[in-house]
Amino acid sequence: SLFIMKFVTYPLKSIMKKMNPKGVENLEIVGRVGNSTTKITSTKLGQVQLVLDESPIKIYAMCVNKDQIIEENTEVLVIKKSADSKYYLIDINH
Repeated sequence: SLFIMKFVTYPLKSIMKKMNPKGVENLEIVGRVGNSTTKITSTKLGQVQLVLDESPIKIYAMCVNKDQIIEENTEVLVIKKSADSKYYLIDINH
């Protein structure tokens, strides 16, 4: 069955490459507004859902302000990417 699936999915490889050649890394995320899907603090990573071109994506995020807690389903603003580029720093959208 492994060989059958490999044979069936092989043509899809080139189609998938052409669909999004730049990847997720090149999306403009900084400055966008989204909703937190988990509780987020300045020491604990959480998730934020953004809508880009009518497609929802989730990113990892952490609060930019110390001692701030962002509850679930709060509208947030993406401020900047972290130094190691693994998550984004966010703040409550006022």
